[in-house]
Amino acid sequence: MKKIYLLALAGFSFASMNAQTVFSTNFENWTATMPDDFSGSKGNMTGNVNQITSGAVYGSYTAQLVNTTTSHTKIATTEVSVMKDTVYEVQFWAKGEGEIRTGLYDGELSSGDYGFIYSPYISINSPSVWVNHTQTISADTATSIAQFLLSVKNTVATGHLEIDSVVISKAPYVVPTFTSIYDIQYT
Repeated sequence: MKKIYLLALAGFSFASMNAQTVFSTNFENWTATMPDDFSGSKGNMTGNVNQITSGAVYGSYTAQLVNTTTSHTKIATTEVSVMKDTVYEVQFWAKGEGEIRTGLYDGELSSGDYGFIYSPYISINSPSVWVNHTQTISADTATSIAQFLLSVKNTVATGHLEIDSVVISKAPYVVPTFTSIYDIQYT
C-alpha cells in the first residue's frame, strides 16, 4: 500500500512541476511601433511603446512602456484560449520606474467587470537592474478570444518601464498535504 501511495504522490508532484505555457514572448518581432505578440485589440498604448535594442534579458529587444499619467494604459497579447476558473501565472522581467499590473480580457460581461480582470499594481523602482516578477490571474469563463494585458501608469520619464521575456502559463497544480489516519486519531 505504501508503494502505491508513493507512486501516486510522485505522479502528482511530476504533474505539478510542468505548467502548460499559453503565451510567451521576448519581444523579438515588431511591426511598426508595436511588438507582434502584443498587438491585441484590447490594448490602447499606440505610440507609447518603444523598441529598445540593447540590454535585453533574453534575445535582442525589449519593450519600453510609456505612461506618465495616473490613469492606466495597456498593451494586450494576441488572442489565446483560457479555461474557466483556471489560474494563470504571468511572469515577466521589468526595470525602470513606474507601476505595472497584469490583466486578462476574457469577454465575460455578467460579472460587472466589462470582461477585464486585473491583478494589483506592482511598484517598480529599479532603473538599471532587471527584476523578475510574477502575478496570477483567473479567468471567469472559457474562451478562445482572451487577451492578457500589461497595464502601466506613473512611469518616470528618465527610463519609463522596460519589459522583457513574458511567459504566461497555467499555474502549477499544488499537491495537497495528506494527514494520516494515525495522526488524526492520536493528536
